[in-house]
Amino acid sequence: MGCCEKQTKKEAAGSIVKAHMQVIADKILRKSFECKEYRDRIKTCESCAHHTWLSRKERLNWIICNLGVIIVRPNRIAEDTAKLPVKLEPMDHGLLCCQYCRCVCDVKARGKKLECCLKKWRK
Repeated sequence: MGCCEKQTKKEAAGSIVKAHMQVIADKILRKSFECKEYRDRIKTCESCAHHTWLSRKERLNWIICNLGVIIVRPNRIAEDTAKLPVKLEPMDHGLLCCQYCRCVCDVKARGKKLECCLKKWRK
């Protein structure tokens, strides 16, 4: 059960790509794109029992190892991919990730049309 199960594969991919593009644009333009609920969403994710912190290298290695599932069965990422390592302490330049759905919380929390797969926050 993933966060995108109620959307078609095309809609889910579009929502995720759009959120990633917003983060990239933020970095390039040095603007702070945040939906109104962003800070509340991140605080919720940080206090959730399913959160973990990964370095960018760890996240990239995880994506490479699970690329087949990500491309072929995107609606089954949570069930068919390797679990993320558990690291509860924040790290400099680390990525806050969800162990349940395997998303990067910062990206998902910025998406106006995205919601938590555990229903802890909604769009």
